[in-house]
Amino acid sequence: LHQDVHSFPTRRSSDLVMNAARYVVSQQISLPVEDLKRLTSQVLGFSRKGTNVDYSTGRAVSNLISRNVLIEKNGIIFSMETSS
Repeated sequence: LHQDVHSFPTRRSSDLVMNAARYVVSQQISLPVEDLKRLTSQVLGFSRKGTNVDYSTGRAVSNLISRNVLIEKNGIIFSMETSS
């Protein structure tokens, strides 16, 4: 299912991308930020990570970190659920 991140209202697209990022981390346990962004874009149906997709996935990851859903240590992302 291919989703155009910019075809949704801002809040919905942000939630969609954040949920995809959470899914990726739950499947991988931990991974580098760039890998998370790439895999998140693939989960959303994008075969390439262009500028807009890179921005959207990066913003989603940042939002999840600021909400204490994900943790970033030395460029590696962990889920709060798996870091204990």
